[in-house]
Amino acid sequence: MPLGNIYLNIFDIDNARKAFTTALYLNPKNTHGHWKIELAMHNLNQYDLALIT
Repeated sequence: MPLGNIYLNIFDIDNARKAFTTALYLNPKNTHGHWKIELAMHNLNQYDLALIT
C-alpha cells in the first residue's frame, strides 16, 4: 500500500494500480486497498473497471 501511495503522489497511475493489486492479493479483505485501486482505475479513465473492483 505505501508504494502505491507513492506512485499516486507522483501520478504514476499504472504502477500505482500494480502495487495496489499486489497488496490486494496479499490481503483481499483490505477495504482501503480496494478503494485505492478504484481511484487509480478512475484516474486511468477506465470507469467500467473501477466499478467492478
